[in-house]
Amino acid sequence: MMDIVNVVFRWLDFIVIGAIIFFIMKYVGIPRIEKIKREYKLVLYNLESDCKKIQLQTQSIYETMHDQESEYILLRDRFDIWKKKCDEKIILQKIDQQVIDENMQKSFNLRTDIIKYEYMIKKEIPAVLDQTKELLYATYSQVDHQKSYIDQLIFYMKELS
Repeated sequence: MMDIVNVVFRWLDFIVIGAIIFFIMKYVGIPRIEKIKREYKLVLYNLESDCKKIQLQTQSIYETMHDQESEYILLRDRFDIWKKKCDEKIILQKIDQQVIDENMQKSFNLRTDIIKYEYMIKKEIPAVLDQTKELLYATYSQVDHQKSYIDQLIFYMKELS
């Protein structure tokens, strides 16, 4: 008989422990599991939302990069045009400077020649005039030469008139 009582109490213990576990699971375990499940779904929803936001931001960044690349290409083209114009301007300035240098050199040479000529005139003319006076005086001091000079002069004057 002890065995039956023992078996009955074991079944009773089993049923009581099972009922306690059932009530604990029903009132504590299941609500916690449902709460964890709701939190998990909320986390998943937030992650999906964040993922969509990140995708939109990434798309926006790609569009901005594309716009910036287009602006960069436009600016680069403008810069190339500007650089070509600057290079052309520099070449024209060099050509103008060469022309100015050549004109200055010509002017310098002309001034030098003028100064040389004036120096020569100041220095050489008195000597040449003296020699010419002496030569003319020597040539036309004789009466024969004077007569022939006057005859030639009269002949040329008749031809001109």
